[in-house]
Amino acid sequence: MICVECTGDNDCAAMTEFCGADNRCTPRVCVPAAARCTTAGAREVCNARGSSYDAANCGASESCRDGACVPRICAPGAARCASESFTRREVCDADGLAYTGTACAAGESCRAGLCVMQTCTPGASGCARATAVRRCNDDGLGYAAATACPSMSTCNPARTCAPAGWDARQPELRGQHRPHLQPRRAGLHRVALRRDAELRGGLLRELGLHAGRYSCAGLSTRRQCNGDGLGYTPVACPAMTACLADTGACTPWTCTPGAATCASSSARSVCNADGQGRTEVPCGSTESCREGACRPRICVPGATRCAAGSTAVIETCAADGLAWDPASCAASQSCSGGACRAWLCTPGTPVCVGTTGTRICNPDGLSYGATTICGTGASCADATGLCAGWICTPGSASCEGNTRRACNPDGFGYDHGVHRDADLQRGRLPQPDLHAGQLRAST
Repeated sequence: MICVECTGDNDCAAMTEFCGADNRCTPRVCVPAAARCTTAGAREVCNARGSSYDAANCGASESCRDGACVPRICAPGAARCASESFTRREVCDADGLAYTGTACAAGESCRAGLCVMQTCTPGASGCARATAVRRCNDDGLGYAAATACPSMSTCNPARTCAPAGWDARQPELRGQHRPHLQPRRAGLHRVALRRDAELRGGLLRELGLHAGRYSCAGLSTRRQCNGDGLGYTPVACPAMTACLADTGACTPWTCTPGAATCASSSARSVCNADGQGRTEVPCGSTESCREGACRPRICVPGATRCAAGSTAVIETCAADGLAWDPASCAASQSCSGGACRAWLCTPGTPVCVGTTGTRICNPDGLSYGATTICGTGASCADATGLCAGWICTPGSASCEGNTRRACNPDGFGYDHGVHRDADLQRGRLPQPDLHAGQLRAST
């Protein structure tokens, strides 16, 4: 005979051990139904016994994160330009679940997911031709459509429209003029001077209104209009701030851009690109939110089932439908059909089926195994629930002194206390043999 510690999981401590291959109770290596992601990105789920993790691969368009299969948002390795900055590119992570941003080198901007050299200074003005100005785009990779100068104006060396022949760097801003601009005729000369003064006054007033003001060149850069009103000086916003278009000021984040939490079990709350607020994004109809991500439900909330490989554990689907929560049944109960039910018998205990057979209570205590018929010359003993050999033939009679006795139906004893006189009266015994002086048993 070989002595073993266990023959099944029910012989070991519930919820913490399983019966190993060597028939010894072994501590669980994981919690049944718990999931994890491997370093290679594969998903594994703890089996019902808690003895090991089994592969549970995600779908073709999903990746594993925090033990759940999550739909990819991008193709791994794909690049794009960041929406909040012209000088930042983003590359899709290896699992396809997020982008990681990097800044372009100085003098570069992002285009089509690549950092390329700027062709002009972002926001700077230039002459498209003698009578038109153009502005460098905020990304520094090209110019906006040219704007024609007003009548009698040209694009001057200051790269802005000014009255013909007027140079913002020359002393006519102080009321002087250059001789070569004087008209040949006196009448035209006065008209030109008056028009020139009007244009200069309006232009200076306009430049004065914008000089020193701030605006944004993307979320990570603010710019200040130069004192002459003819260009901008960019200034990078400090870390964890964003430039707000309505104020032109670098404002501290109230949340980390792109970071997500769960607004409810059915919606995510995602921090806006400027870090100044959140936007609620609903999950799909078959998804629930956990740890800021929408994940496919694996069960119907509130549904129950019996843990695989164990009759002592019942599992209930979590409120978000993303996991099964295990719980032990009460003492003298087993799980069947998704419910803990009271035992009908003690697991492993034999009981008699009449006097001719025996059966053993199943491990779950909720039913019996098949009946085993006792062999010839044996009956089932109620005390043990097992078959045992007779000590007499059931129903046979014999005498014990002056008392007739009959073998019990199970063959394990006699029915005593039947007196001779009473038996004679009932005709159960033969008349006494006066010559022998002895009672002869009837057979």
